[in-house]
Amino acid sequence: MSKISAYSLLATIKANIDNERLDDEAFRAFVKNSLPVAYDCEEQDPKFIKMEDKLGVLSKQLEQAKSALEQAKSALHVVRMGYGR
Repeated sequence: MSKISAYSLLATIKANIDNERLDDEAFRAFVKNSLPVAYDCEEQDPKFIKMEDKLGVLSKQLEQAKSALEQAKSALHVVRMGYGR
C-alpha cells in the first residue's frame, strides 16, 4: 500500500467535502480508510525537513541581525553623547 503525505490527504478531504456523490456515511468511510495510508510530514517528508533546516538557519541569522542592531544602537548612543559635551 503506498503512502501519501498528510498534506495531500487533507487536500483530498477538502476537495471532497462538498462532493454530492458522497453521502455522510460514504464520506466518513472515505476519511477512515484514508487515514492509515497518510504519513506524518514532519517525520518523513524530506521537503519538510529541508524547510525546517532552512528556517533554523534563518532564525539564527535573524538573532544575529537583532544583536548587531542593538550593538549599533548602543554605539550610536555613545557617539551622540560624545558630541553633546
